Amino acid sequence: MTEAGFLETPILITNTSSVGVVRDAAVPWMKRNRYFDPFAPSLGDFWYAYPVVAETYDGIISDISGQHVQVADALAALDGGRSGPVQEGSVGGGTGMVCHQFKCGTGTSSRRTTVDGATYTVAALVQANHGSRNVLTIAGVPVGREISDLMPAVTPAPPAK
Repeated sequence: MTEAGFLETPILITNTSSVGVVRDAAVPWMKRNRYFDPFAPSLGDFWYAYPVVAETYDGIISDISGQHVQVADALAALDGGRSGPVQEGSVGGGTGMVCHQFKCGTGTSSRRTTVDGATYTVAALVQANHGSRNVLTIAGVPVGREISDLMPAVTPAPPAK
């Protein structure tokens, strides 16, 4: 955004060990779908921009080393992209999320605002994946220390073969 003033690529989210394979899928997908520089069409039929691939660590409740996400999975996700509401909860990238030792997932929030007669939507997508229970603090109160009876039982996944 800072360099060009506009978002140049899809934003992809995957687990930590799959960043490379998702990037490897995004580059040919962008070429196949003819990503252009909207301000310099004379540069040719393809505008190279490095894909944005974010990661979230899901190794607490999944096989992070299994490399289960493949190029075909990333291509299917890119081809299936659409506008509209995003699936929330423990789906997709939210499946492996843990927050303060509670099972978490993907969430969204948005607001509409009008500036000089034009209406804009400001939105956020969050994959909650952070913190130990004992540091959960709400309005300055360390409530996580009081929630000791709801601790999860974790059984690590067997190593990938």
